[in-house]
Amino acid sequence: MKYITAVFILYLVITSCSEYTVSERIEKTINTNWTFNYFPSQELNEEVLSPGYDDSAWPAIALPHTWSTYETTGDIHPFIKYPSERDDTYWWYGWGVYRKELKFDLSLREKELFIELDGVQKYCKVYLNGHYIGDHKGGFTSFYFPLANHINWEGENILSVAVNGRRDDPHRIPPMIAGNWNVYSGIYRDVRIVAKNKVHFPYQGSYKHEGGVFITTPVVNSNSGTVNIRSFVKNSSRQPVSVKIVHEIVSPEGEIIVDLSSKLRIESGEIEELALHSKTIENIRLWSPDTPVLYKVISSVFLDGKLSDQISNPLGFRYFRWDYEKDDLYINGKKTNIKGINRHQEYPWLGDAHPKWIAKMDLEDIKYNLGHNFMRLTHYPNDEYLYHLADSLGIVMVEEVPNIKSIDFDEGVQEQNVREMIRRDRNHPSIFFWSMGNETSDAADSKWAVEEDTTRIIHLRKGHQGGDFIQHTHENLDLEALLRVTVRGWFDEDDAPEGFSSEPENGQHCSNETWQHERAQVRGGSIRGVLGDNTSARLYEDHGADREYLNCILKHINPKGWVDMYRQPKYVYWLTKANYTDIPTVFIHPHFWRARYLGQRKTITIDSNCDEVELLVNGRSLGKRIPDKANMYTLDYENVEIVRGELKLTGIKNGERIETRVYMPGAPARIKLKTAQKEIRADRSGIAIVEASVVDEKGNPVFDAKNTLNWKVDGPAKLVGHHVYETDIEKYEEWEGTGYTIVPVCNVIRSTHEEGTIMVTVSAQGLEPAVLEITSVLPEQTDSPIVEFALSDKGRKAIQKDTAFSKIITPVNVLFKIRENHTIAGETEEEITDNLLQFIGERNYRIDMSSAGFQTIRDILVQKLLSQNGMLIADDFNFLADQFNIWYAVQQMIMASGANKKTQSTALEKYAISIIKNAEPVDLEKEKVRWENYKQSTK
Repeated sequence: MKYITAVFILYLVITSCSEYTVSERIEKTINTNWTFNYFPSQELNEEVLSPGYDDSAWPAIALPHTWSTYETTGDIHPFIKYPSERDDTYWWYGWGVYRKELKFDLSLREKELFIELDGVQKYCKVYLNGHYIGDHKGGFTSFYFPLANHINWEGENILSVAVNGRRDDPHRIPPMIAGNWNVYSGIYRDVRIVAKNKVHFPYQGSYKHEGGVFITTPVVNSNSGTVNIRSFVKNSSRQPVSVKIVHEIVSPEGEIIVDLSSKLRIESGEIEELALHSKTIENIRLWSPDTPVLYKVISSVFLDGKLSDQISNPLGFRYFRWDYEKDDLYINGKKTNIKGINRHQEYPWLGDAHPKWIAKMDLEDIKYNLGHNFMRLTHYPNDEYLYHLADSLGIVMVEEVPNIKSIDFDEGVQEQNVREMIRRDRNHPSIFFWSMGNETSDAADSKWAVEEDTTRIIHLRKGHQGGDFIQHTHENLDLEALLRVTVRGWFDEDDAPEGFSSEPENGQHCSNETWQHERAQVRGGSIRGVLGDNTSARLYEDHGADREYLNCILKHINPKGWVDMYRQPKYVYWLTKANYTDIPTVFIHPHFWRARYLGQRKTITIDSNCDEVELLVNGRSLGKRIPDKANMYTLDYENVEIVRGELKLTGIKNGERIETRVYMPGAPARIKLKTAQKEIRADRSGIAIVEASVVDEKGNPVFDAKNTLNWKVDGPAKLVGHHVYETDIEKYEEWEGTGYTIVPVCNVIRSTHEEGTIMVTVSAQGLEPAVLEITSVLPEQTDSPIVEFALSDKGRKAIQKDTAFSKIITPVNVLFKIRENHTIAGETEEEITDNLLQFIGERNYRIDMSSAGFQTIRDILVQKLLSQNGMLIADDFNFLADQFNIWYAVQQMIMASGANKKTQSTALEKYAISIIKNAEPVDLEKEKVRWENYKQSTK
């Protein structure tokens, strides 16, 4: 009886606080009390998956989790120090193993039990009680497995998940070895146990079968909309059943406005599709970025008059089209100025394994503070939660499969990715585009997308082999515009290290905030686009990547963001806010208002969308001005004398008066701390972001302070990031660092499993330290027939890198990379080829241009140059250089094998095609053994 009560309480809780209506099914998120260990061997030791294996010394962890960050590796880097197997194979080629103990009450025995995993990077195998129950290829889509056949109903059950994050994996799973963004190994999204009745809606998002419901609105106008609903129901019982299916369309206010029902007979073990439900609804309200009005469809299946299962899906009425003559988007008949941006699912020290509230924080900033109405969650499906956010916030979305670069991806895995993505997310009204890939020679086939959904626009950015149904490309809208590489705290050329250009000719070279701010306003000033046109900026936040940018402070970060990695705004953030929002905005570029410039006369730049502004120095007006759109709402107050005191900017917009102040800071005196997470869960999943700033004796912000900060945590929590923040602002492409340039800056706190008071202390030499209090609270315990077991930390050991483990062979750099794009001139293919060879020869004196490997890379590059008007893209060249270096490593093994010249030549040509042209993964260890064995066999 207690479990019936628990289910009813769970139903009430979920239906009262979430759009996910649950009845007669039990869902339990099982993110806490897992154990984890990492094994660097390429071969999975299945003993560690058996129920009797002793994991009592393994660390206890909570999901979301990754082993790729400092928290496990100890590598001092805010993202991944070695984001490629070519840097270090240790954390890439091995297996991470997760284990969890569960108990299932006998009351569930007549139900169907499933495990649902929202994201595991990148290949995983799942076991229950030592029994293999399935595997999954791909790190960005959701999936499930049935559990019932292997449940121990009389005692404990051990759930084990073995994960391999290898990028150049043998399954050829996109994205593989392209380095445009970081891939974090592990179970980095939620995991649930779901119990359903025998007659139920199958999992909505499987590539193996249809499930749930599919909602479309084929006819919509300003007054009415037609809703079509396809539904899929499974009968897992042993006999045929007749069921009643009901779809309730619910208004934004929660009222049922339409009730559709039909009867259906389902054979035993079958999934049946219900004939299309269709209904025209009058007096609808339309979904748009300005008015994101959401309805929902609650779908129920009844057996013998009793509710058997129920799910909920979002519904939005909107109609849209792309004008291919003028390349404009029309929503509900109105032309929409695309104010777009990209974002990666990443936060320093946590990587992709961060809580949902960080995504919510980002998207609300992007929508409300930056005014964006269009977004691409670069370059892969995100957690479905983000598409729910986009629905409610009013952001038009592009959802993309992770195909990138010239790699021969597995056809089956590509199809799986497309179908999983679309089946899971196709009911979200915010999604207007499905993208088949980016900068790839092997895009996903658009026919798979069209087979799943004909209501969206099919996009492909700079790709090939996308099939016959690509409707939209970068020629219509480039999803990566306004590129500039900037370091926050390099306000202008005075703050950048000596010798760095303040006006780099190449957009992939690091420069300062003022340069980024100015170039965004000039057509052709950034790489592609200008602020205000239909554009999709690259990108919201600085992020991690297998990239090395000239003059950048650290290797393997990509600092193209409107905010830095810790979400601190750069100057271009305020420019965007002034131009894209109606929020009264006044911002002063503060960098000249410092003691170093006393007595000088400088130009003070402001960003404002107010009707009128006035700048004052210590109360003395420098004049009133009227910002205008023609000047991108930016104004310069020239010839301002720099004196001690206060700069104040006031503005009036629609009769409302606002102001902002910049005080000339004195010497740093004390530290200040703040957090929005005053209370966190005491279950190892509790995360708090703590921001540290520095003020002078009067309490004025020292906005350019870069004191070394020492972080300390007392109580039931630990630092996720490093405990010492030394400024990186004058570093030059260093391997290690924290990403801290100037204050404010953040660190991350993680709870333990114990409740109590957490004290965070930050100190710096010569400054008054600051202490912040956070409370760790045990989560409320609910009675459930799915029982988890608490884990203590007693006797558990942190993961240590096994230094005795022999390093796997990695290729040496024979063909060197380039830092920027280059133009290779030539009127004919022959001229382009000659100039390309000269270009490469000048940078690679020892390269053998007669080798099969080099001839292959030459031919590929020439064809790219012909199709790109002579532009040699650094990304393309560097990717091929990496592949050539792998081929070269194999070449050395073959030459050392003693094989005759004909055998060598045949083998090297074959490897050139597979490694360089098709980018197939190669295990150099196995190749070494193969050619050593060949040598022994010919003796």
